[in-house]
Amino acid sequence: MKYDAISVDAETVEHNAFHFDGGLLGQLKQFVDGPTEVVISIVVAAEVLKHLTEKTRSAKDGLEAAHKKAVDFGLKKREEGAFGDPAPDDRVLAKKRLEQFFKEIGAHLLGADDVPMRELLRMYFTQTPPFSVSGKKKAEFPDAIALLSLEAWAKANDKRILAVSGDKDWTAYADKSERIDVVLKLSDALAMLQEHAEEASEIVQKLLADMQGEGHEEMKAQFESRLRDEVSGYGHAVSAEADSAYYVEGDEVELTLLDYALQGNEESYVFKVVQAGPGKIVARIDLELELHAEASFSLSVYDSVDKDYTGMGSAEAATDETFDGAVLVTFQGDFHLDNVEISAVELVDGPSSIDFGYVEPDHDDYYDDR
Repeated sequence: MKYDAISVDAETVEHNAFHFDGGLLGQLKQFVDGPTEVVISIVVAAEVLKHLTEKTRSAKDGLEAAHKKAVDFGLKKREEGAFGDPAPDDRVLAKKRLEQFFKEIGAHLLGADDVPMRELLRMYFTQTPPFSVSGKKKAEFPDAIALLSLEAWAKANDKRILAVSGDKDWTAYADKSERIDVVLKLSDALAMLQEHAEEASEIVQKLLADMQGEGHEEMKAQFESRLRDEVSGYGHAVSAEADSAYYVEGDEVELTLLDYALQGNEESYVFKVVQAGPGKIVARIDLELELHAEASFSLSVYDSVDKDYTGMGSAEAATDETFDGAVLVTFQGDFHLDNVEISAVELVDGPSSIDFGYVEPDHDDYYDDR
């Protein structure tokens, strides 16, 4: 089925970690000058801005806490400050990022002025999707306004919209709409919108089979090198978990790629083409990752008298784990002449946390230095 536009809800943007410069959200930039439009409800935009502001504030607080710790341990001077003067405003920063993203993907923001109020109230009182029979129906008003604004735009312009949402109420609404269809994953939507998806899929399948066999040794080396680098830089997205008799706080995880295996086989690997154009194909490829992980932990106990935590030392821990994941791989070159290289590999689905088991203070370093 042909679609004229793509839309996403706030949950989809948050699920993709607000990664506007890359990942699957970055793939929306392919539509900026093409026939497929990107349409976003202003209600969704407001919800994204709210969550992005919260994430920005959390990151800002984390930097301030890290600066304080660096000062306490003599790594920085107190007067240097965590930020310049004045400190950046959370919402201003978030809004600037979001507006730049909308500009880069050519997003058409749909206001609520065209939402038929009579229809909105009818849906509310008759418990028509996205309003459900049970639950807090007030919380579903933003979804209803967003969907009705998409519906109104589609009817006025004689368009069909492919929307991305994990919300079952969006799906229930789309089931009765002649203009809107809903899929759960952004990768699925991107794959459905590729004009030459079948031809591109055949090319990717052949390239992957050759890489895993004896062909394309240079391309295989490119893939493995870029994957190794990507894994090494992914530690900031992983939280370190551990058990202890003390209060445990984990630092950033360091990851090393031990091995990998593509999901599927030489007859049919598991992937989706999310961008297909002349000289460039981007595919989301499923794989299994075997990783070595290391992390440091700060241990402390709570002092009920001082109402504060007292440090009890630190601990180092390491473990080897296997995870299911996915990467975005960009193939570029002349596919007809089989002159192709891998220009980018990005880990878009990896572990969110790693359990390092039981840890306790390690005092050996202190005695070794005496």
